[in-house]
Amino acid sequence: MIWNLLLAHLLADFPLQTRSLFELKKRSIWGVMLHSSVGVLLVIILVPPLLLKPVSLLLFFVSHTLFDWLKIKMTDKWPSLNNIIFFILDQIFHLVIILIVAHLWPCENIYSLLQVKYVSFYCIVGPASMILLFYFKRLFYRYETLVVVSKMSWYGAFERMVLLTFILLPVPFYFAIPFILMARGFFFKEEADTALDLVASTTIAVFCGLVLKIFL
Repeated sequence: MIWNLLLAHLLADFPLQTRSLFELKKRSIWGVMLHSSVGVLLVIILVPPLLLKPVSLLLFFVSHTLFDWLKIKMTDKWPSLNNIIFFILDQIFHLVIILIVAHLWPCENIYSLLQVKYVSFYCIVGPASMILLFYFKRLFYRYETLVVVSKMSWYGAFERMVLLTFILLPVPFYFAIPFILMARGFFFKEEADTALDLVASTTIAVFCGLVLKIFL
């Protein structure tokens, strides 16, 4: 059940949180509530038994709404808080809520746990890591004009998901990884790309792939 709830959170917070929805969140609490509603809807889809436990859904909705609204207000007032540490604390908060719900209202998984894990890790190395690497660049390069989501960031997400796929396949497929990384030179030729970008992005894909293959 924890994996189902984690997948619901990952989908709502990253691929389904479009730029227009994010801008709406910054302008009004109604945008934050819409974002929270998407998360609750995904929880219902991935863990249908929780539909009979409205208190759990209310906890998801209220906690997500209040925390995201507070986060927006705090980062507006103190822009320096909009950093990688605050991003990680935000994700930890949502994970704690997931653990609380899974403990208080345990339900059996209705979807293949293996499939849910795989989709969750693809969300982590893809869309979720786009945001993580955005804050990583701001931390090390001090760029103030970086775009959170760009064409190149989507390419990086796709690259990491391909790398994850090769890592999950038998060992001979590992030899294809250098050729995937070499393609960066073509796609990033008009945008700043450093060795640190390459190492950070590749490390995320390799780490997640090995964790999924060896431990999960």
